[in-house]
Amino acid sequence: MQSLRHFRALLPAVALLCAGCHGITEADKAAAIATVQQNLAAMEERNADAVSATLHSQSPHFEKTKMLTDQLFRRYEIHYELKEAVVESVTRDAIRVRFAQEAMKTSGPPEFKSNRTSGVHVLRREGGAWKLWSTEVREVTPL
Repeated sequence: MQSLRHFRALLPAVALLCAGCHGITEADKAAAIATVQQNLAAMEERNADAVSATLHSQSPHFEKTKMLTDQLFRRYEIHYELKEAVVESVTRDAIRVRFAQEAMKTSGPPEFKSNRTSGVHVLRREGGAWKLWSTEVREVTPL
């Protein structure tokens, strides 16, 4: 009988601990997709500060992404369109968003070809926001 009492006393703590295991809510998933949308909208607007605001500052790719974005903006005019953004999976500290987007060059040197890119963005929490940590490109198809 005493072990049943101990079990009942521990039950709220176990429930609270298990709730923390999953930690990522539907609102978090929606926020992660919104970050992907904001990132591409900032690219469309050629707003380097807005692009940087969607990137996780601790990502090992942060500085390189900023540099490449600046170079891209200086050389090309590109129209972007997000075709798909779907949560593929979640872990305790990351959300993986499968995406497909089109990048249509409207001006600039011939090296850049209009394309459809698909892959997965990995987002991690920074403060209260979901930020892009890394991107795994799966396929690039010329248009």
